[in-house]
Amino acid sequence: KVYVKMNHNSPPILCLTNHLQNVEVIDPIFQWYGPGGSLSSENSNVEIAPTGTLILKHFNLSGAYNCSIVYKLTTMQLHRKHIIKYLIYGKLSIQTGTLHSPTPVSTQEADPCSAGIVTDTFLADTGVVPENLKQSALKLD
Repeated sequence: KVYVKMNHNSPPILCLTNHLQNVEVIDPIFQWYGPGGSLSSENSNVEIAPTGTLILKHFNLSGAYNCSIVYKLTTMQLHRKHIIKYLIYGKLSIQTGTLHSPTPVSTQEADPCSAGIVTDTFLADTGVVPENLKQSALKLD
């Protein structure tokens, strides 16, 4: 189960899939969205590295967090867009043990040359889904 201790920093949350971590991407542009909208490093509670890694400082807002990455694999290729979705929950007290890095709930890759979206789904053991997020969590599959 993935939880972040309330009012503490989250573990680093990646905006890359395992596949994208192992290839060279050209001109990546990262954009994070949380339950409250767009996230930016200008907010003192958010740190976004140039590699797209997110750290939530003084975490206090559970819910769906999405990262969008626009990139190319070759200079001749059109830009591709990939969306990674995380469900991140806060916990008031942590039992003995360690925090684990969040695992994507799902990823979507859109090819600008096609009308459809190719979706690869990765399920994570995120624990009990709060009532207000059950519909959203069901839509991620």
